Amino acid sequence: MSNKGLWSLVIVLLLLGGLVVHPVFAQDTQYEVKVLKLPPSDDTYVKNGKYSESNYGTAYKLYVGNYKGNVERIYIKFDLGELKSILPPGAEIVSATLHMYTYYGTDEKTIRVDAYEVLDDSWSENSLTWENQPAHGSLLDSVAVGPQGKEWSVWNVTSFVRSKLSGDGKVSIALIAENETEISDSAGYTSKESKFTNDHPYLEIVYRVPVKKEEPLPKPKLGTRGLGLSLYYSREYAVYKSTFEDLVTTVSTLLGELNASNATIPESLMEEIESVNRTIAEIQKEYSLYENFSIEAHSKTPLLYVPAMIHIRRATVLLKSTLPELRTLAAELKDLYKKVSESPSTPVSNETGQTSTNQTTENVTAPSNVTSNQTAVSNATTTHVTRVLIDLSHGQHYFTKYGFKGLVEDIKKLGWNVSVTHSPLTYDELKKYDVVILANPRTKLSNEEISALRKYVEEGGALFVAGDWYKYLNPTLNELLEGTGVQFEKTELMDDKENSGRPYYPFVGIYNRDCPVTKFIPENWKMYYNGDTLNVTGDAVWIIRGYKSSYAVDASKNTVHERGSEPVVAVAVTFGKGKIVVYGSSKALSDAYYGKYIKSNWPFIKGALLWLVGEES
Repeated sequence: MSNKGLWSLVIVLLLLGGLVVHPVFAQDTQYEVKVLKLPPSDDTYVKNGKYSESNYGTAYKLYVGNYKGNVERIYIKFDLGELKSILPPGAEIVSATLHMYTYYGTDEKTIRVDAYEVLDDSWSENSLTWENQPAHGSLLDSVAVGPQGKEWSVWNVTSFVRSKLSGDGKVSIALIAENETEISDSAGYTSKESKFTNDHPYLEIVYRVPVKKEEPLPKPKLGTRGLGLSLYYSREYAVYKSTFEDLVTTVSTLLGELNASNATIPESLMEEIESVNRTIAEIQKEYSLYENFSIEAHSKTPLLYVPAMIHIRRATVLLKSTLPELRTLAAELKDLYKKVSESPSTPVSNETGQTSTNQTTENVTAPSNVTSNQTAVSNATTTHVTRVLIDLSHGQHYFTKYGFKGLVEDIKKLGWNVSVTHSPLTYDELKKYDVVILANPRTKLSNEEISALRKYVEEGGALFVAGDWYKYLNPTLNELLEGTGVQFEKTELMDDKENSGRPYYPFVGIYNRDCPVTKFIPENWKMYYNGDTLNVTGDAVWIIRGYKSSYAVDASKNTVHERGSEPVVAVAVTFGKGKIVVYGSSKALSDAYYGKYIKSNWPFIKGALLWLVGEES
């Protein structure tokens, strides 16, 4: 983006606590555009049911939504006294935004959190409960909050702050989840009591004040200058963005490899990782605000290019200043990775995803993942060590969100080796492994990868493939399974009776005892499940079904499988010379819900893996 024709002006930044001053100029009047960050005077949350008389005024976290049937709401209050004391006649509020850091995202589904005005400011964080909460008034703004967490939520509350500035000078806001009695997810925000001071909530007010005019001032309008500087900083942001993203990818890849190899990361490194994560969240927040103000400036008033400029400048400064920290972190993780890799008992893959025998790359030294045979001491015999490859090259959601340490540890207890790949799947790489585990990919499998996987199975390989419920099911999985007799259905298994709290978190527990895959599953065993159902034809054999009380719905909430039909969720099938196990839940393989998913599913997964390699007996 070219910066030709940008207005030439000097920007003076005065950092006075939370106050940033930007002298700018209008055609008739000279203005200063200022930004003030106000901390809350009170913040707390309330909860209904048996907690309706409980007070959470000293809590480090604030919750909104519905947790196990109990509705949660957040109340937060700000005192505009500081702003009132510094505002001269003629000052104008340009924008006011409430900022809250989502320390915990929702458990599974995205919810909308609405900000409402509260006109009664007499409440206190140390005495507020569900029973005495003040009434909320008009809706101010709404944001979506998903499972990812570790990001800022921002609500536009400009009109309300303007009205309260001329009133009692107190701003009380209630955060309430949309359809709060019907949902089953809640989000956790950092409170002002948290030890993480950079994550405290705040009210950001952008305002302008007139100052004495200086002559001569030929000069463009305020909005024009804001636009010009926005263009300048967005161009600078783009220059450094590619390098930043490359470093983040490197760090993420190394962390994935270290996690797969069960490496212990020093506390000092964990603190650095947490610091980088916070900065990334801050950059995302600032850039999102820049985009929002730019859109509003284009459609409403050019004056809003000023706050747009402020936020893109912050995003750019943060991005540039974090590059050295990211480079240092990447170097330290590479050193740790090298030390872990030098142990022959810890199989990991190098950054290219290819396996090698102590092959030194530019970044890391990785040991072999292809220990196809190990020489036994006695009798000079050769013992085959089963090799498992877990795919992480397609943004597998549950593995990256919850981890999969439990799965790796359980597989290693079988005496098998486990490797992880972040590279595209090729037949030459797949054929080095006895089993490939493919959880629901967030990015599509390429035609080449589908061909490679099918050839791998047809030539004798073993594949464990897991899907997801209709919203996230990747359609390329059905392309992969074409002709096998198994297809994922775009459904979600539900059970109003047998579940872990909500119908869409059902248990499953009907097993085909004629199938050797189920030999390790105890009697009356219940498994945590969250996923879709399967369509079975031909020689494919069902392994697991939902209970008689279960049913399945599609995206339009139409019933696809009625109660009593016992929908199929796991299937075994031979294909060519190889074998495939298909399961409708990728979450079941992850460490979700404090490890309860993998713990309850492991007896089935163990049987499936042993059947896949012909060791079920």
